[in-house]
Amino acid sequence: MKKLRKYFSITLLIAGLSFIYANECQPSLQDENSLEEQETILLGELKLSDIEDFEWYKENFNSYKPDISIVESISKKAKNRDLKIEIYFGTWCPDSQREVPRLIKLLEISNFNMNNVKLIGLDRDKIVPNLTEKKAKELDIQMVPTFVFYEDNTYLNRFVEFAVKTLEDDVLSILSDEDYQHSYKF
Repeated sequence: MKKLRKYFSITLLIAGLSFIYANECQPSLQDENSLEEQETILLGELKLSDIEDFEWYKENFNSYKPDISIVESISKKAKNRDLKIEIYFGTWCPDSQREVPRLIKLLEISNFNMNNVKLIGLDRDKIVPNLTEKKAKELDIQMVPTFVFYEDNTYLNRFVEFAVKTLEDDVLSILSDEDYQHSYKF
């Protein structure tokens, strides 16, 4: 009887886990558009209008609520500085789909000069289109998204894939010339 109970418990556990896994991994009907969007790969230099109609862009842009006190600090730090940001990302990448719209919103509400923001779409191999091998090696884009910050055309720092604290904290650290280290050790 004990063996039967043990066998029944294990079978029930496996069946339950299989059901949960099957439901988690199967796209719902409402996810079909986002799966198609994930497969849309835009390459090279892009305009904001190229991505802002994607559902993932709208959802992440609208749902992001940055800390307003940090936004004000970013605005002050960015004011009267020749700052540029290059955003290397993949339209196919969930991390890019989350962080790029959030960064755009953060920059817009910080009154950052959006003419100084460059969007560059990458493929799954993270190859930056139209770059010399030397420049690609200097950029060293290993993960997406990667946000590269420059001041007076000199490299400041980079944000890679996800925030160490929060996106707005990390951007403020970079603009404050703090000893910011992104999430990876490369």
